[in-house]
Amino acid sequence: MPINAALDSLVFRSSALLSASDELISTLYTPQDPANMAKELVSFQGTLNSLQSSLQAFFLDTSLETQLGDMNIHGAASGTGRAAGKKGSRVWFDTGFEHVHKAARALTTTLELQAET
Repeated sequence: MPINAALDSLVFRSSALLSASDELISTLYTPQDPANMAKELVSFQGTLNSLQSSLQAFFLDTSLETQLGDMNIHGAASGTGRAAGKKGSRVWFDTGFEHVHKAARALTTTLELQAET
């Protein structure tokens, strides 16, 4: 995806995330309906996955120019160029998304256990 299209998609994705998180949070107030909570959680997870996919376009950096720029005198990647910075940013984003996914999985498990009782 070209970078401009990826940036344009973030506008839609960020407002969709705001809406989905607001809808999910509103189900946490009393009276709580576990079925509605589960429905909004699925919607939130879908929105989160879309946003995460959109952000991947910013971390795809396989250009020859970048690879050459990251080479050192011995011919190995130095790990200190733009690619290393992108890798660090990607790890940061991936870790953040994984924390949110983990919390969503925990809530899903809790809702499933409540449904069984």
